[in-house]
This record gives sequence, C-alpha cells and structure tokens, in this order.
Amino acid sequence: TIDKLGAAPSDGISSDPQDPADAAALAAGDLVINGIAIGASTGVDDAFSSGSQEQSAIAKAAAINRVTDLTGVQAVINGTFIGGTSYTSADADGTVTLNGVTITVATDAALPESVNLNTIASAINQVSGQTGVAATFTGNPAQGITLTAEDGRNIIIANGTLTASALGIGAAGTYTGSYTLSSSDGTAITLDTNTGNIANAGLAVGTFSGSNSGVISEAVPATDMASGDLVVNGVPIGPALSIFDTASTTAPQQSAIAKAKAINDVADRTGVTAQVTSTIQNGVTVPATPSGAGTGTFDINDVTINISYGATDSATDRQNAIVSAINNKAGQSGVRAEAFADTIRLIAEDGRNILLDNYTGTLTAADVGLPATGTAARASITLLSSGQIELETLTGNIASTGFEVGTYGSGETGTLIQDVDISTVDGAILALDAVDNALNVINLQRANLGAIQNRFESTIENQQITSENLNASNSRIRDADFAAETAELSRTQVLQQAGLSILSQANAQPENVLQLLQ
Repeated sequence: TIDKLGAAPSDGISSDPQDPADAAALAAGDLVINGIAIGASTGVDDAFSSGSQEQSAIAKAAAINRVTDLTGVQAVINGTFIGGTSYTSADADGTVTLNGVTITVATDAALPESVNLNTIASAINQVSGQTGVAATFTGNPAQGITLTAEDGRNIIIANGTLTASALGIGAAGTYTGSYTLSSSDGTAITLDTNTGNIANAGLAVGTFSGSNSGVISEAVPATDMASGDLVVNGVPIGPALSIFDTASTTAPQQSAIAKAKAINDVADRTGVTAQVTSTIQNGVTVPATPSGAGTGTFDINDVTINISYGATDSATDRQNAIVSAINNKAGQSGVRAEAFADTIRLIAEDGRNILLDNYTGTLTAADVGLPATGTAARASITLLSSGQIELETLTGNIASTGFEVGTYGSGETGTLIQDVDISTVDGAILALDAVDNALNVINLQRANLGAIQNRFESTIENQQITSENLNASNSRIRDADFAAETAELSRTQVLQQAGLSILSQANAQPENVLQLLQ
C-alpha cells in the first residue's frame, strides 16, 4: 500500500546508543529476535575500539549477525554519536583525551564562542586518523561540538588538564554506538528478552517495521521535555504537556505518550511519526521461601491490589497469586502482570507510566517479586520514517526525550509513495528513488510468493501421483472377476482341507503301531 511502499528495502529499526551510565555488554538471552535468542557480545569481534569492546555496537551487531540465517535479520552499524554541551568562552590551555590520544587545546576568553569552538573542533580533527573520531561545530554555542565515529567504535572521553564540559563536548566516559536491524524479506521484526535486560541491546520489547527507518529510545526519563530539546530532521519539537496524556496518573507530561504526541504534532513537517512502546516493569526474583506470612495491599497507578500468602507458600504459589490479583484490576490500572521466569513482569500496553506505591500490612514486596515502593516505570518511543532520521537539539537537553544526537536508519533515501511530490526538481528525484524502492520491495515479495507457489505446486503434484496410484488400486479391486475369484477361493479351501485330512491320517499311523506293540 502507498503508506508502506517507498522506503529502502534494506532499512529497519535502529538501536539507541548508550551513554556511559547505561552502557553494558549483551548477555546471552538479553535479546530475542523472531524467537531466536542472541548470544553474548564479545570484545573479540571489535578491532577498532580502544576499550570496553564487548559493549560496542560493533560487538553487538556481530552477535546478532551470527544467527542471521535463523532470524532473517541483519545488523548494520550506524556509527557512534555524542552531542555537545553548551559552551561559554574561557581561557583554557590544556589537554583532553579521546580514545587514548591526548589532544592539546588552547582557547581565549576574549574571543567569541564560535571562534573557540571552531578551534577545539580543529584540534580534535587533526588527530581523527588516530582516534577515529570527527568533531563538528554547527555554529550554535548552545549545542557545543558533536563527536562522531562513523565505524561504530566506542568513543572514550577522558579528562586531561581540562574537563570535557569546558570544551563543549560530552562528559567524560565511554559512549557506545548504534546499529540498525533490517529484515531480509521486509517483514516485521519481533523483539523480546529472556532476561528482562533488553535495554543492554539498546532496543525494546515489541514488533517493529522491517522496511521503514526507525529508532528506539531509552525508557523516557522523569524529566519534562521543553521546546527545542529535540530537533527531528531540522524541525524543533515543541514541549510535552500533561494534557497530551490522559492515562498516566503521575507526571503525565513526562510520559512517553505525551512526548510522542509532541513529536507527532509536527510529523507533516519532519516526515517522522512517533509510536509508544509498551511500558514494562521487571520485578525481582521471588524467593523460594518467604520471610513469613503476608497480608496487605499495594497500589498500581492509584488502584489498590489486595494480596495475602502463607509462610509455607511456594514461590510459584506467590507468583501466581500476585499475577492473578494484579490482572483482576487490570481494567482499572491499565497494567497487567505475567510470570516471567522466577519473577513478575508488569506491562502497560498503551505506554502509560506505571507507579507502584503504598505497601501496607505485613506484605513484603520482595516476597512477591515486586519492586520497592515508589518505583516508577516509563515506556520508550519509536520514531518511524521512510528515510534516515536526523536527531539534534537546540538546548543540549535531548536526554529528556530518551534519544541521543545522531543519524539513524540504514536507508539514505526513501519517500513513502503517499508523500511523493513532483512539483520540484528535488521532489521528482526523490520520487524516482521512492518508485525504485517500491518496485524492489514488490519484486522481493513476488520472489517470495513465487517460491511459495513452487512449493505448493510440488506438493500438489505429489498428491496427484498418490491419488492416481490409489485410484488404480481401487480400480483393480472393483474390476476383479467375482466368479473366478470365488472359484479360486473354493479351490484353495478344498486343497487346504485335503492337506489337513492327509496330515491327520499321517499323525494317526504311529499311534496305531504303538497300540499293536502293547
């Protein structure tokens, strides 16, 4: 359909790059793609990063690509991007270290911010061949300097005699990159987890487009989103307001629903739409033996849940009791529960905030596998487009959206057929790309359907041969000469009876001889 065709067939959903506070290696089972568990990432696959190789996008993409033949999904590296910080001119003579390379910088407080930032960017770029990192200053001191590693290696910033923030670059730490998952046949990609730690992959639980560009955010933080915090394809996004979310009971303006609404309000200008993933709150391990009997209540989104368990109740009994109690109130709270290995997983399908609070009585959260009181969970946001998605910020506070500065999606060109505009030369050129992309997707689907049709035809032919054989057998049975067959049966019976009679006589002769001897 015209709202699906036009994107590059090789495009797909991109992971969220992880900042130093969230970066972690991929453990076996953290990510499940189309029902296939992905193995652990290993630093052996990354020959470019100078440290924490097992956490890099390169290592994680390699782990995913090891089972591409089973999942039908391939990972392609996007690169590593670090947004800058707001900068004010100051006298600064010193050093900073990028990927183990020491860079000398000199700035002057008397010079404009733009001059100093260009000087800093130039100093970084002079050693980009050693670090693998390029610096870009867009002209806005509030944005500082963006650092990019096109090959997806980690970017490791270490303070020398100067702090990173004094140079308009990101804070010290190890930053990992992003990768895009593309479906070999353009079908949707289903993501899940066996461990509850899908965030280690920079992804989220759900089903995502296998043909359009997209990027998944981290779970949105508990901060307000102001105008200009996020810029999508050159268009600033307005603030997220509490009236945008009528489902969340706490801080609705901070929810994924509200922030996605702000993005969708200008979707006609950005070409990018936002979708909210399900909110997922993982519990803790249900202990084999409770600390004692428990009776009480707790609140989920201001809805009271009653629960009780005995001192001898097993972990499974307590797990089933809490799941049933939560699901009995799911219509009121908007949150359902499911058993997840030896713990409990809470899910809000519409992406509303989940807040657990107010434990009462002798009920112990740990004994029933739930997080502690006051624990809140928020959903992620998925951005979808027919082409690459460029994310920037005017305020330097893009973290309020859960996204990071960067370019996402592996398809450089793409326009949905419904959005084709040939009134300009540029639009006509994009229209040609869109038609080419659409034809490629259609041809791919035709090839898939042709292969399926061949298998059907082969099966039909085999069934026809079997049917012919059965018909032939049936005909031989129906066409038999009944009289001849009856005569043959009678002859066979006479011969059989005669044989039995002779055998009986033969057996009787020895007995007669024995009687004479007596």
